Amino acid sequence: MQHYSATFSCLSQVHQVLPRALAMFDNDCVSATYGVGDRLYWAWGIKDFANGTFQGMVNGLSRLLINKQLPQQVDPQSIANRILAILQSTTGLMRKDGSFEEAFPYEGSYCVTALVLYDSLVAIANLTELVKKEELDALLQVLSPAAQYLVNHDETHGVISNHLATAAAALVRWQLLTGENTEAKIQQLIGIIRANQSQAGWLKEYAGADPGYQTLCLYYLADVDAHRPDLNVYELVEPAIVFLSYFIYPDGSIGGLIGSRNTRVYYPAGLHYWAQKDAMAAAIAVQMQTSIAQNHTVTLAAIDESNFAPLFNSYCWACEFEAQLQQPQQVSLPCYQPPFKKLFAQRDTQILIEKSAQHYTLVNIAKGGCVMRFSQQHLDYCDAGVFISCKNAIYSNQQLMTNQYDYQNEQLTIHSSLYPHSQTHLSPIYLIALRCLNLTLLRSYFLREKLKQWIANKVVTGSRKSIGTVVRTIKLGETLSLQDEVNCRHKWTSLQTNSVSSCFHMASQGYWQSQDDKE
Repeated sequence: MQHYSATFSCLSQVHQVLPRALAMFDNDCVSATYGVGDRLYWAWGIKDFANGTFQGMVNGLSRLLINKQLPQQVDPQSIANRILAILQSTTGLMRKDGSFEEAFPYEGSYCVTALVLYDSLVAIANLTELVKKEELDALLQVLSPAAQYLVNHDETHGVISNHLATAAAALVRWQLLTGENTEAKIQQLIGIIRANQSQAGWLKEYAGADPGYQTLCLYYLADVDAHRPDLNVYELVEPAIVFLSYFIYPDGSIGGLIGSRNTRVYYPAGLHYWAQKDAMAAAIAVQMQTSIAQNHTVTLAAIDESNFAPLFNSYCWACEFEAQLQQPQQVSLPCYQPPFKKLFAQRDTQILIEKSAQHYTLVNIAKGGCVMRFSQQHLDYCDAGVFISCKNAIYSNQQLMTNQYDYQNEQLTIHSSLYPHSQTHLSPIYLIALRCLNLTLLRSYFLREKLKQWIANKVVTGSRKSIGTVVRTIKLGETLSLQDEVNCRHKWTSLQTNSVSSCFHMASQGYWQSQDDKE
């Protein structure tokens, strides 16, 4: 395998994982599942449905193909044949209403439907010089129900900007490729993102700001801008990039505990694209190129199958911009700027950032006072909040809330509450009940969406009954100290935490990066 410098770190990662990507798909041309990418379904046979997300890798594969960025030993025609087989099998995974799924049969996932349609359309557009027009037109015709599903339905279980941006990007491409008018829905989707954008600049992910997922959202908005600059999505993106810049850390990582969803995954394509017109985006992209090369952020090598396809596609598009990336002369990331103090004090954003010559410190007040402090480009202090064991359960003050606080004279006092730890796992009984519902009542769109709303409220956004309070006092400055006063009406014991401790269920958190196991 050829070695690449940090300049081509995305391409290096793509080449390293390409065998893994190709191995996901059934390549037996006489198989009924030829072209399907969910190995647990077609190979292991331990799932009763196929996750449509894997089919989206045609996006990245087609970019590598047309940009001549495949490894030398890989035959381009073979990859073209694979892409066509995957596209043809994708239409067979689509339900009668046009939807796709990733979590359970007949899920009707708005996000996955948008993702599969978008990725398929990227591939179809990229194959116009390699595949007969009649074949591509036939694929578009078969994919039409997916586009109609996005037009006729909405995602109801939360405002998730990266999902909305995916749908907008898909419908922009659909309109351009087919001539069908989806303008009203495109405007609606962009309008929802715009209406829910915080005054602090971030784009909403469930209840708050998550830097990792914001990079994914910027990726899809970049594709919207590339094909429809008249939509002026840069008006949304510019303040989002400024906000994001505060959460690119001196050790090369991103997000984590300070974000609303605790994610540390960086999707590079959006920042690479926006770097062409935004100096801060360029500063982020250059820093994260080195992070990718050194595994200082979650990379393709560390991601699991469920998130592999969108990250793979983002890396593949980023490869197109790598050679042009340059460090801006007049702009630097906040973590490298002269000393400052910044308090995001909006109702929906309670984050304190303190930069000195010696350290870069962040406190998420809304999460009970989670603290991250970096010195000498290393995370030298991290506190995930208060976690206690009480009445055979775990409670924490980390749940995202609007907390009361007082900040003066280098001292921050935060008043928060202790809520149940919401991590859940499937049991055989629960799974049997869910499958029975999947095949009966949940075939109803209305009931299915109500279930999704209930699940999202239970494991992500919902507030639960508090069993006590925490007063956290943080003394900032060059010497950081922290003191907690826990008031609980039951007997409790304190639990030790680390940099990935979380009080809520979120599948995309906790991926490995090299700092996790450094001395």
